[in-house]
Amino acid sequence: MKNNNKNIIKYTLTIIVNILLFITVVSNCSEVVANTDLITDDTNNVKIKKEIVKKEYKPISKYVNVNDIITNKPKTVTKTPEVKELVTKRNSISYDIYDMTVVSNMSANAVSKILEGTKFQYLASWLVQCEEKYNVNLLYVISIAAIESGWGTSNRARTQNNLTGIAVYNDYSSGTSFSSWEACIEETFRLLSEDYLNPEGRYYSGKSIWNVNTKYCTTPSWADKIISIMSNFRL
Repeated sequence: MKNNNKNIIKYTLTIIVNILLFITVVSNCSEVVANTDLITDDTNNVKIKKEIVKKEYKPISKYVNVNDIITNKPKTVTKTPEVKELVTKRNSISYDIYDMTVVSNMSANAVSKILEGTKFQYLASWLVQCEEKYNVNLLYVISIAAIESGWGTSNRARTQNNLTGIAVYNDYSSGTSFSSWEACIEETFRLLSEDYLNPEGRYYSGKSIWNVNTKYCTTPSWADKIISIMSNFRL
């Protein structure tokens, strides 16, 4: 009887030990799986973050701080000294395509520089004086003269000193003759100021270059050509 009891106790203990071992093994396996899941999640998160950065911000401007993007800080744009200088130069060439009476306020030296290499360069001081007198942006007058006279090379420019196509309604028009290029330039400023850009003027339809186009030139693309010339001026 005692032997039977001992055997039962021994058997019971063996079962308990096996159960405890099984629980320990399962627990360890769960921890391993859990750790593996965490590692997988971390890895996926990193990949997702990398994919978001590549997809949302590519290509990245060379002036954008990459650290700001990664840390989700507000993006800041930093211009190099060369870019700042370029912006300053462009801003010093000022005009308003919707209002030709907004003057450039350019100096004679600045005007001379943008006209360097052209036949108009010696007119720089005169253009500045006329702008101050008539309150018409001189860049428009330069551009009109450039189109109408081929930068001073046309027959009318050479024989009549007519740079801006005054009274030239077609190829057969005699046009107005002037004593000098300076006289033609001043008359162009006066006409624009008094007749085209003045609400009381006989050719007034507005102050933009497109408004002036309707009465000054029969070619619809004339205004766009003026703007194209001005956009290419560089100091």
